[in-house]
Amino acid sequence: MCENLKINRSLFFLPLICRQCSTRPKLNSAKSTLMDSREINDVIVSRLDNFIENTGAIVLECGNYISITNLLDQYFQNKPPFAETGNKKSEFPDAIVLLATESWAKEEGIQVLAVASDKDWKNYCDTSANIDYIEDLANALSKFNKATAPFAFLSFLTSQLREKEDSAIDFVERIHNNLEMYFDGFTPDQEADSYHQWEPDGCHGWLSDFELTDYNFNIIDHSEDYIVLKMSANISVEVEGEFSLSHYDSIDRDYVNIGGVTTTTEAQFNSEILVTISGDLNGDLSNLEIEEVEVVNPIASVDFGTLEPDYSDDE
Repeated sequence: MCENLKINRSLFFLPLICRQCSTRPKLNSAKSTLMDSREINDVIVSRLDNFIENTGAIVLECGNYISITNLLDQYFQNKPPFAETGNKKSEFPDAIVLLATESWAKEEGIQVLAVASDKDWKNYCDTSANIDYIEDLANALSKFNKATAPFAFLSFLTSQLREKEDSAIDFVERIHNNLEMYFDGFTPDQEADSYHQWEPDGCHGWLSDFELTDYNFNIIDHSEDYIVLKMSANISVEVEGEFSLSHYDSIDRDYVNIGGVTTTTEAQFNSEILVTISGDLNGDLSNLEIEEVEVVNPIASVDFGTLEPDYSDDE
């Protein structure tokens, strides 16, 4: 039922929240530490008013939507959200909220998504025609985001990748091509070991290989015709480095050049990459353009191992 949700604003139960907050021991004890002269209830109401104004939340007066008879029937018949055992009196606030929400949703002809971590709430929502239940807030928000083109595209892309569709394979190959351009000629710091004194004379590298570690992509930015995705990738690079080697002459008390050495090494690292995609996000993957691929944490240095003079030209 969650896929059919139409509501785009949050519900807010002002009388209930004010009453509950004002009776909490921690808030009462904090009252004496407030520098402002306003009473704690005034502080709560002020913050709630700001929240409602900033978010456009709906303030639902529960008393306008509940029937005392219905409420008591739920209580005496042990119907959700009242538990069959335990202190049922403490569950009256939850029952009031849920029954009022159910009545309001029926009048408005809409579905409400309740976000909570409460077994009794879940039991009530399982039998409700107008209230769906979910425990994770991030998952709840994604139910609304999926209606937009960028989030629909993300869902489509990941499904194509998992099914190894040709268009998805080509899409990954185009990311590979952009990474090739990104790493073409890059110059990391040179690290090495040697029994001789060594100095770096420069290096250049290139992309060897890359693979996506998973398909748990995050949307960093988006509009109707572009999207920036954050992905995790294992990246392999090759680097060719040049070094000068020298040996200390104890007689002349100076370093004597004994030649140079050129060596190639490979390094692997993991990094997040930002992939900027533009075009019709509702169309085919093949029609989309990958404008840029940025490596968030590129490799900064490469170890070339142990350096030895190259005597092959002397033979």
